[in-house]
Amino acid sequence: MDARSGSPAETLARYRIHQAGLPAPDLQTRVETGRDRYYLDLAWPQLPVAVEVDGRAKYRDYGPTDEVLIREREREKRIQNLGWVVLRFGWHELRHRPQVFLMRLAECLLAQQLRRGLPPLDLEALHRRLADLPLT
Repeated sequence: MDARSGSPAETLARYRIHQAGLPAPDLQTRVETGRDRYYLDLAWPQLPVAVEVDGRAKYRDYGPTDEVLIREREREKRIQNLGWVVLRFGWHELRHRPQVFLMRLAECLLAQQLRRGLPPLDLEALHRRLADLPLT
C-alpha cells in the first residue's frame, strides 16, 4: 500500500485502474477553494476528474452520520464549483463490481479528454481488457 493512500479501498481502486490500463491517478491531490483546503483520494488534475473512495469509517467515526453527510456534500459542491468532476465509489463496487467502477471512470475520463482536445482513451480496448479482468 502506498503511504499516500488513505485506506485499503483506495489502494484497491488504484490496483483496479492499473489492471484496466487506465491512466494512473495522482494521490491525495490538494484542492483549495479560497477558504478551505481539501485532499482528493485519486485525481487526474489535467482533466480535472476526482475519485473519492467512500468507506464506512468516514460516515461513522467523525460525528453523527447526518452531519457527516451534510459536511461531505458541502465539500463535494465546493470542489465541483472549481470545475472538478467528482465520482464516488465504495468498497463493494471496487471489490465485487470492478467493471462498473472502471467503465464509469473511463467514460468520465474520455468525456473530459474530448472536451479538452486531448488524445482519448480507447474504449474498445478497455472493453476487451475488462472482459478478461479477474475479480480478485
